[in-house]
Amino acid sequence: MAKTRLVPNHQLTPALRGALVRYYSRGQWLAQSWPKKRGTPKSLKVQNQNNWFRDMVQLMKYAPERQQVIARQMAEKTGKYPHDIMMMAAAGNVYDIILPDGSTLEPYKPKVEKITMQGFRLRRTTPLNLAAGATTPIPWEIADIDTAGFWDISNPTQITIPTGVNAIFLHSQWLGPITAAAYNYIFIGTPTPTYYGVTYFPTTTGIRNSASTGVISVAPGLPFEVSLLSGVAQTLTPNQGSNFSGFVLDAS
Repeated sequence: MAKTRLVPNHQLTPALRGALVRYYSRGQWLAQSWPKKRGTPKSLKVQNQNNWFRDMVQLMKYAPERQQVIARQMAEKTGKYPHDIMMMAAAGNVYDIILPDGSTLEPYKPKVEKITMQGFRLRRTTPLNLAAGATTPIPWEIADIDTAGFWDISNPTQITIPTGVNAIFLHSQWLGPITAAAYNYIFIGTPTPTYYGVTYFPTTTGIRNSASTGVISVAPGLPFEVSLLSGVAQTLTPNQGSNFSGFVLDAS
């Protein structure tokens, strides 16, 4: 009996479209014409779905004999085929499939790699009275986080960039129960001053204000502080309502 080579009816190349004409000759299927017109590319969702099923086929194809036996046993009297069991097992990462080259093929599992946080977070533990119309640097009282000595309580309004830090992101927020509408500013910058982050609210009561610098290049010894300016006298809310934090983005 002559052996036949299977030629699928569906297109073999996703980027092409057209009719696949085939005929049977001398015991095997032959192609007379192939798709040539470029079709509409598949969507990313469909591509990902197809890639997933292709990976699953690889998982089942190279599964060790022991796993195939287990799949057959699990499929008995369930109405499922062994490859259905193996696909469900692979999707749930029940098995590690060893390929012929010795490498392990597993379904993709997103995860967060180990990260070491470098930076600081300062806050006040007591309220702070602010005069109207005066730019006031905020003296911080406690460091919840300080991985490299950014802040010294002997100079409470400033942090200083330590050796090795090349880029940093700074953020500050403050909460003030203002009873009258007024302009309100929050500044992040150097004492000179040079401002890297500024936020302005023209007429706000009961304000929670914040400012960020984005990514900035820094050098060791450079000082930064947070200053507030409001058109009315107010009291700065302590603890989690008002804080100053920084995150190291590049270090050497």
